[in-house]
Amino acid sequence: MRVRQIVSAAALLLTCALPCAARPVLALRSDLWCPYNCLPGADHPGYAIEIMRIIFDASGYDLDYQLMNWTRSIDETRQGRADAVIGAIATDVPGFVLPSEPIGRSSTGFAVRVGSDFHYTGPQSLDGEVIGMVANYEFYGPLGDYLHTLQGDRSRIQYLSGDGALAKNLLKLVAGRVDVVIDDAQVLHRLIHELQLDSQVAFSQVERGVPIFVAFSPASPNAARYAAILSAGVRRLRASGRLAAILARYGLEDWNGHVGR
Repeated sequence: MRVRQIVSAAALLLTCALPCAARPVLALRSDLWCPYNCLPGADHPGYAIEIMRIIFDASGYDLDYQLMNWTRSIDETRQGRADAVIGAIATDVPGFVLPSEPIGRSSTGFAVRVGSDFHYTGPQSLDGEVIGMVANYEFYGPLGDYLHTLQGDRSRIQYLSGDGALAKNLLKLVAGRVDVVIDDAQVLHRLIHELQLDSQVAFSQVERGVPIFVAFSPASPNAARYAAILSAGVRRLRASGRLAAILARYGLEDWNGHVGR
């Protein structure tokens, strides 16, 4: 009997060896950019996180999703200490491996104090305004070109980095220390509401959009494979209707064929 018990225990250990082995982990980094990526472990962790979890779980991976400021997120991923950064436009991450399928589209939003006569009609409408931005965020097109000309001029553009940089920019706006805060429209609009600043801050957006990506580390030998897994997974979720259901949890619609919010 004892021999049978020992044999059975050995057989159990052998049976468990493969199924019980630790699954590979995909390390994701970003700053808080809800609804794309929100608080780790929350019921609504961000629609991009939900998409990544579904796709990579099916491929045998666990996710290690952590928040850190945007500059550090890019640096950690570029150096290979993380596998991917979430919510990048192509100009944010030169040299990174981008999937063929984006994870959304980003349009530009503007926040001003209630009562301001500012209306964005092109880059020159920002002349004379003090602008608040998160450090190392990139914008596209003529607006991006205009903002680049202001870099280093603290009388015109002020950058914040670190945790909660966008929230701090909105508080600077309310306090009159900047005139306009610029960020992704969905993120900006959502945060104004979460901070209960609707009565003090007016919001507008540009009805244009640019693809945003989960960008994979150029230091990872698996980056191209990860990008292919994600692209194929997004297409499957879209075709099955599951992508629409995930986005509906955040009050959003499929970005495919849509521009802006």
